[in-house]
Amino acid sequence: MSATRFMRRNTERGSALVVTVILLVTMAGFSLLLVASSQASHKEVSARLDATKAFYVAEGGLDLAISQLAVEQYWPVQSTSRFPTVNNSTELESNWIELGTDGGEFKLFVTYQEEDGTALDVSNRAAEPLYNQVEMRVIGRSGEAQRSVRARVQFEVDTYDSAIVSDSPVIGTASGGGKGLAKDNGTVVFNTGGPQYVYGGIRANAGIYADSTSTMISDANKATVLDAFTGGVITEAYGTDEEVPDFTDPGSAQQLFEFERFKAVAAAGAGAVYNGLAAFAAAANAANTAGTPMEGVIYVNIDAAVEGNDPTIDTSGGDVNIPGGINVSGTLLFDFANTADQFYKVFIKVPLNINAATLPVNFDPADESTFATGYPPTITASKDPRGFAMNSSTYQDFPANADLPALMFDTGTVDIHGSANVCGAVYGPSFIEIENKNSALQYFNGIIIGGAGVFLEGKSGTGSAQVFVYDNAAVNALPTYKNRAKTPTRTGLLIDE
Repeated sequence: MSATRFMRRNTERGSALVVTVILLVTMAGFSLLLVASSQASHKEVSARLDATKAFYVAEGGLDLAISQLAVEQYWPVQSTSRFPTVNNSTELESNWIELGTDGGEFKLFVTYQEEDGTALDVSNRAAEPLYNQVEMRVIGRSGEAQRSVRARVQFEVDTYDSAIVSDSPVIGTASGGGKGLAKDNGTVVFNTGGPQYVYGGIRANAGIYADSTSTMISDANKATVLDAFTGGVITEAYGTDEEVPDFTDPGSAQQLFEFERFKAVAAAGAGAVYNGLAAFAAAANAANTAGTPMEGVIYVNIDAAVEGNDPTIDTSGGDVNIPGGINVSGTLLFDFANTADQFYKVFIKVPLNINAATLPVNFDPADESTFATGYPPTITASKDPRGFAMNSSTYQDFPANADLPALMFDTGTVDIHGSANVCGAVYGPSFIEIENKNSALQYFNGIIIGGAGVFLEGKSGTGSAQVFVYDNAAVNALPTYKNRAKTPTRTGLLIDE
């Protein structure tokens, strides 16, 4: 072999080795790059997963907090161990709370607010702030990632979802019929002597009957027993999952509404307070003469020791006379005192118009398309309880968006005999009687809430009918005492990055 050929072959071998080394180095570089890229990608994916998990932890913490508010609305204020810190006297801060095993953890920031968002002082942990809404900020944490969400929580009525609701428990063994059956046994009784219509269902802890115990109204027969019926029938709900909570103990603190709060706003100028039926009748007659309704909260004190036994409001010949009827835009409230029992009553034999609907000429109680409502009422701004500044250190102002009841009474009974056009909630923790004695139209659009039995008496005659309609718009924002019968509802969600 010549020297030239030998040198060429060695050169070729050297070149191949160099190429091989270059390839190996290049492959090693690619491998390192792939490993580094894989690690970076893994960290990025892990970070994204942690961030996603942190968001869901924050949402889960918010849902848990809202469910706890449904059980006890002042839970953040009262639980000093769970919320040890108060920031700037208004914001309650929790410690870190685990969301299950390896589920991450969250921290809550809670403020109780007025309607305009002003935060209330919660530094006194023994007090219960008078608030309109709750704002929550929740930080969720998973690994090194944190996400936060914010929500405003308001309380909305969801217990009262029928045209007629009775929370009276079963009293003894139901027997007999008519008014006695309703009064003695806490039942709902329709005395079917004339046209009666229910739109929106009935819910009662005790029984619901037509005339007597021989006919219990149910989903199976509701359409035939009454002239028209829509919605469901929940009867004998006491002791079941459908039981209506009892917020109708006459004269006690176990009420759906704080009567003194209504009296306070009336006394402050958003309405008026009348001591006795004579004073009330004089004011009602003056308003009728002026051609304007009484406005705001019309609070009437009725002392049984002064008024005598079962006084009557009539067009003539009564204990007091209001020929033009009772006409109110707002709330009419009767507060009884010195009664022998909750069945002491005032008879209303005049037309009763509270937030009255302008019904069309073709109004037909069997045709819902002809119905109308006068709710919410139109009230002169200076007399409107909604948003009225009471300047009270005891009672909270009513929110501007509050649903005010149409008719309320306590420790006695309002017995309605004449025509009626009432839009809004009717609340009677004692016995409720609506009797169509004059063959008139008795139209109630809102809700009837009774606590010791409900008696509804129909009567035949031209134009005669009893109509009971459920209107959620008149119920949803009722200013109940300590938010009773309400459920906390998330009204908005803001996600913070």
